[in-house]
Amino acid sequence: MEVHLIQLLAFLSVFLFVTGLRLAFSPQSRDRPDPAVGEDTPALFRLFGTELRAVGKRVEPWIERVCPSFLTRLEQRLVYASIGGKVRAQDIIGLQVLLAALLGFGGALVFLSITLDLGISGLIGIVLAAAGWLLPALWLSGTATKRQERIFRALPFTIDLLTVSMDAGESFWAAVGLLAKEGPSGPLRDEFARMLREATYMGLGNTEALKRMGGRIQGQEFRSLIAAVIQSTKIGAGLVGTLKIQSEEIRRLRSHRAERKAARAPSVLILPVTVFILPAVFIVILVPLFLRAKGAL
Repeated sequence: MEVHLIQLLAFLSVFLFVTGLRLAFSPQSRDRPDPAVGEDTPALFRLFGTELRAVGKRVEPWIERVCPSFLTRLEQRLVYASIGGKVRAQDIIGLQVLLAALLGFGGALVFLSITLDLGISGLIGIVLAAAGWLLPALWLSGTATKRQERIFRALPFTIDLLTVSMDAGESFWAAVGLLAKEGPSGPLRDEFARMLREATYMGLGNTEALKRMGGRIQGQEFRSLIAAVIQSTKIGAGLVGTLKIQSEEIRRLRSHRAERKAARAPSVLILPVTVFILPAVFIVILVPLFLRAKGAL
């Protein structure tokens, strides 16, 4: 009877927790929709964006006092993931807090209903709360890393397209416009298109638009390219030679990075081989020998 009562209380607590959030914040979202939320916004933030932001606003000042660098890193990752205009740091913090509370409290109640041990259930709740806090940060970091890797892979070919266009007589900005319109789809083309809009329609100027683009893309290679383009523009030097040199340098760095990954592969494979493959090999070899020896006895 006690076990069923605890299970019922666990279900009711989680249900009321989620329902209370919806009732508390949904009217605000209907009255004041966020114009930044669109179809390309992650589904979770489209559905619960108002609730997450409300929780994040209450927690953000405390985090800013205790660990301001955490907020800085979070905002930078949002920029690298290219969702900074759709998802704010407050949204991620709100998701972290709610996931930690939901997994920690709900998990502790579920394990308490199974084990009836308060100490073990509390420990499980703490572990699940920590996991709930870390999961949104890991998702954001993974999204940013994948996008930056796609940009780095496309960069040499994109520079070659710019070089070919400029060899044909186009200016650098005309080549960028052609790339933004006709180039291969991907995050790098999107960044060039955004840079062109900022320079042309927002009145930032070419240099400022280039600098902003460099701030949105992680990696010293791209920042070196931006610095070289800005410097060549200032002194009036030819950009074609500069772009060719940068393309060759980026290809060389990418080759070195691939060689380093290949060199680390044996050490990375040691753990799965030791844990999963070797025991299976030993079982396949030793079990028949053991059965044969047992039959001989």
